[in-house]
Amino acid sequence: MLWSLTDQEIPGSEDLLPERPNPHCLDRLIQAAPVRELIACEDIRDQRGVLLWARGQAVDSGIRERLIARRLLRPLESSLTFRDTLGAMEVLACARRVLDEHPAVARLLGPDSQQVLAILGQARLLKGPGMLLTALAQERPAALAHAALVAMINIWLAIGLGRGEGGLLDAAESGLMHDLGEFYLAPEVLHPPAGRMSFDAWRALSVHPVVGCALVREAGGVYDEALAVAIPEHHERVDGSGYPAASGAISPLGRLLLCAEVLATLLAGSDHVLVRARIALQMIPGQFPREVVGLVAARLRLLPHDPPGEVDPAALQITVSDVLYRLERVSAAADALRAGDLEPSDRQLLGRLSEQVARYTMAMHDCGAHALVGKHDWLQADPQAADEVFRVAREMAWQLPGLHRHVELMVRSRATQPGRWQPLLDAFDAGAGAG
Repeated sequence: MLWSLTDQEIPGSEDLLPERPNPHCLDRLIQAAPVRELIACEDIRDQRGVLLWARGQAVDSGIRERLIARRLLRPLESSLTFRDTLGAMEVLACARRVLDEHPAVARLLGPDSQQVLAILGQARLLKGPGMLLTALAQERPAALAHAALVAMINIWLAIGLGRGEGGLLDAAESGLMHDLGEFYLAPEVLHPPAGRMSFDAWRALSVHPVVGCALVREAGGVYDEALAVAIPEHHERVDGSGYPAASGAISPLGRLLLCAEVLATLLAGSDHVLVRARIALQMIPGQFPREVVGLVAARLRLLPHDPPGEVDPAALQITVSDVLYRLERVSAAADALRAGDLEPSDRQLLGRLSEQVARYTMAMHDCGAHALVGKHDWLQADPQAADEVFRVAREMAWQLPGLHRHVELMVRSRATQPGRWQPLLDAFDAGAGAG
């Protein structure tokens, strides 16, 4: 069923979709309906057997009120289809545009580009996931471009790590489908206003990987089970710092997919993207799979990079000081919490979170930021080193909000007394200029 996320809870099961239609997904399908012609491929009935929409009838806005409050007899995803469905040629055309617009991606794929495209063209676009990808092509072309980019990088990683034919197809399909759960999010969650996202919005956003898993499973065995396992892992991290916070080991396909998602976001940028990709994967020890980090690093060493930019030592000092101050405040808050009377489960949670914060601090010291940032003459004399310190510090500043959200999600969902953790959460927002 089209998922209802109004309670903003992370579901405990990834096997079933709820019975009531999700209004955000339904609205997006209706928006795409006039161009692609969305129709009912079977009778749509409620659980009492009452006919709500007849087979073969074109879907329009009139269906919304009939469905929105009903519990349906069968999943809506299996009851709708587009006459003009998304095909392999459209996906490949989108992928080629991505390669033209992002030369860093083309350089990363290198001589494997044609094989990557050939495998991408074999991806199956069937049942519910295929229908949503068709709507995505019409309603959010930029999101389809991102999906194609993730799929291409995922295939390239699978090729580099020697995955077989089935593994390459899984890489293509999981890359295309990884974000389909976003269809079920409210617009204000999917496109938040400027400023820090509220926790409630973040919690709702963190559910979309799980929804994507349910969509694949709802397709009834069309897709390999590896996809259903990997899709909810595409924002996870090996060290446990991702979301929606898997409790066990990440699957082999998931290890590729989470890296492909990060690389796609970085390589679609415009500022020293190859350098940033290398730093992001290697900066935090244990955050990304070693086999993928090694493969990407080996490839990046063969590619030319942009010359280092000019670094303002004074501005760099401010950035580094701010990052280190926040990390020190968080560590101090964790120590204060540890000194109190905690339940064993809370103490275990605090230990895991403290380890993650320690890895961020270690990364700052490993790059020499703390020791070198005050040496303006040295930084000016060695622009390559200055550029490295600058990029690590800036990447760290960009990643800290994500760590903050992860910690808050863990505290609110797992701590026995979340209120006692508030000073630790507040410490993430304490800038170097704060009292």
